[in-house]
Parts: sequence; C-alpha cells; structure tokens
Amino acid sequence: MAICTPIRVEPQSAPAELVQEAASLLVGGRRVGVLAGTGVHRSGAGRQLTQLVETLGIPVLTTANGKGAIAEDHRLSLGMFGGEHDFPPGGLDDPRIAFINSLDVLLVVGSSLSHFRVKSQGLEQPDHLIHVDIDTWSIDKWYQTSVSLVGDAGTILTQLNDKVAGRTPQLEPGFADRVGQVRQAIADYKQRAMPNETRTMEAIRRVVPRDTIFVGDVAVCVHRGSNYCLPIYADRTYITPAWGGLGFGLPAAAGAKAACPDRPVICLTGDGGFQFNIQELGTCAQYGLHPIVLVFNDNAWGVIRYFQKTKMGGRTMASELPSPDFAKLAEAYGVAGVRVATLEALVDALQSAPSSGRMTVIDVATPEGFAAFA
Repeated sequence: MAICTPIRVEPQSAPAELVQEAASLLVGGRRVGVLAGTGVHRSGAGRQLTQLVETLGIPVLTTANGKGAIAEDHRLSLGMFGGEHDFPPGGLDDPRIAFINSLDVLLVVGSSLSHFRVKSQGLEQPDHLIHVDIDTWSIDKWYQTSVSLVGDAGTILTQLNDKVAGRTPQLEPGFADRVGQVRQAIADYKQRAMPNETRTMEAIRRVVPRDTIFVGDVAVCVHRGSNYCLPIYADRTYITPAWGGLGFGLPAAAGAKAACPDRPVICLTGDGGFQFNIQELGTCAQYGLHPIVLVFNDNAWGVIRYFQKTKMGGRTMASELPSPDFAKLAEAYGVAGVRVATLEALVDALQSAPSSGRMTVIDVATPEGFAAFA
C-alpha cells in the first residue's frame, strides 16, 4: 500500500528583473497608489503591504474582500473601491473614482480586476499598471499591464520592499496632502450619500473589539452598509461572498467561530439570506458555537426590490418576503433571540450578547429598508 507524504510547496516569487522594473515604476511615479484584493489576505501579506506603502508614502484602496489588507484607520487607507455593479449608494460622485483614475502608476495586488467589481465601477486604464496575482488567467484580461508579477502576494511584496528600500520616491509635491484631502472627501461623501448606513456601521464598530471577525451575506446591509461604511482593521476579519452566494453568512460565521473560538464573530445578513441556511442555528447550538447574528429584516428580497423600484417604474413583483419572528425561532433552536427596532436598541443588544453565554440572533426591524434605519 502506497503511503502519501505531505509535500511543502514554496510560495512562488517573481523574476528579479521584473521586480526591479516594477520597483522603478513605483519609486519614479508622480502619483502612485495601490489596489489590494483578496489575495493579500490569502497570503497573509498585510504587514508587507503596509511596509511598502509607508516606505513610499502611497495610498491603498481595496476591493470589498480586500478590506483590512491595511487597517482602515491608517492615514494611507482610502477604504473600499467599487461596490456592487449598478447598485450605487446614492446620487453623488464617489471621490475614490476620480482619485484612482488620476494616478499614473497603480499597483494591483491579489485582485483579478474583474469586470463586476472594478471595470464596471469606473476604473480606467492606468498609464502604468503593475499587476501582482497568483493566477496568470487574470493578467491582461480587462487591463493592459506594464509589469506582470505572477506569484504569491506576500513573497512578491517582500521582493518589492527589498528593491525600494533606501530609494527616494519621486511623488509630485503636495501628493501627501492630496491623499489626506481625499480621505476627508470620502468621509464627507459617506455622510451625505449614506447617512444612516454610516451611522449604523460606525455604532456597531464602536462597541465591538478591534479584532472582531465580520462575516457578510448577500444583503443590502452589506452592499450598502458594511462594504462602504464599516471600518476593518486586520487581515481576514471581513469575509463576504463576492460571487453572490446568498445564504453564505450564517454557516460561514459558524465556521469562523469554530476556527477562532476566542474572538468575536458577527454575521451581517438579511431576512432572505438568513433563511437559506437557518437550520445552521441548530448546528451552532449543538456544538457550542456562539457567533452573533444581525438580521436586518425588511420583509423583502431587498436587492431585488431595489432594482424593481429603480428600474421598473416603481412596480414590484414577488419581492415581498413575510418573515417569521426570528427571535422566537432562535429560542426554539436553543439560542438567544432579541428583536430591536432602533439603533440604540441594537447597540444595547450587541453589547449584552457576549455575556449571555449563548449564540445570539438579533432581529433588526427595518420596515422602510436599511437606508432608513436609525
């Protein structure tokens, strides 16, 4: 009988001459920035990314699943670029789009630059694009690269850090001030375009630990809430189904809690997605897993209803979703259930949940939609 033995695979590096070429573009650029994606998390490369941008003094935007690749309260973080295709947060121009398109050098790390997440959101062809990705399939698909670095994100970022060390960036005068101005413009934009969404997500963020793991579902509270408005501070602490997997939130939160039992885990979901896998409440109760589940309940397929109202002259069909009493249903599964209707009550319930010693489902009534919750 053959015995299989483990094989250790070394992370793939990039050819030295290409790394040198990329480093020269980064150091020589006048307006330089980074777009970071999921690959940074998969490689555990947040530290290397932060080192690179601090050395060069350049800002970072992320995809939705790249959130936390650099702490979003870092002075060089500009938050998430691009949301859901054709699902804008408001009728105002996002300052991130104009800024990223003003760069003459863009370093993309760990993102496939998909049409859905990037191209459709308005990213234009940069003058110089440096693309770091493990998969050759994503290179030159929607954008033409100046330098392609195929391999492990953390390994290649380490190579780039070695090449830029001791060199003086040639950023245009006032670029650092411009980054600070854009950070403020983004904060103002969120307050004007998504006031209640921003207020809700910031209130949640204030009362949970910095290392809390957030797991999102396909829901309005994620697409128009946490993606834009929830600050994330560390690697692998924000997980959402970028592929549109409705019902992902609850089982993924259970998995996160099983993997990290000593860290808080919060699931952000809607009433529709929650019911895709609601039976996993029983799994959590059976195995002593205690994530906190926030169900933003608008009694609707919220994303579908949004498109019907905005694209079909306000006509709706089959987007209503009469929901059960989720708090009572949670109790029936042997976990704690709470119903709230205001942000103040939500915050109180969120603060009380850890002391219950049980998993907690917080049914958040949003009858007028998540954007109207206050």
